Amino acid sequence: MAGAVVSLPGAEAQNFHADGSPLHFALASKLSRHRLFQVFFPLQDIAEDADGTQLWPCSHLAKREREFWEARGESGRVEDDPEAMEAMRAPACSVGDVLVFDYRMLHRGLPNGGPRERPVGYIVLSTGFAFDRQNFEEAPRLWAKRSA
Repeated sequence: MAGAVVSLPGAEAQNFHADGSPLHFALASKLSRHRLFQVFFPLQDIAEDADGTQLWPCSHLAKREREFWEARGESGRVEDDPEAMEAMRAPACSVGDVLVFDYRMLHRGLPNGGPRERPVGYIVLSTGFAFDRQNFEEAPRLWAKRSA
């Protein structure tokens, strides 16, 4: 699974989200080998805490987003939690660097207030036969079938 995302000048911040479906979260919580990993590689240099990807470290160890906030009785907006926002990281990434994180980790693209487009390529890596059926229609094939 692979693709690219381009943040255009003037783009607002994304909502915090995790990329996996509820099914992936359920399976990953029960099967330690069932994992998806997001691999971002910027196609332009990105400065720390600038217009790149903001991550909430260790958030993949909590319950799924909605369940997490309902359990805490909070508003459901990560931005309203000062402790969570203090923990956020938006690492610098130069062209040629990669940023790898668990598919369940809460993250968002930061606003693009600059004059340039911000293209980021991504690849999704899988273990334990995990597959993202929410964002990709068909499972990838590692081999081709031979016809008779």
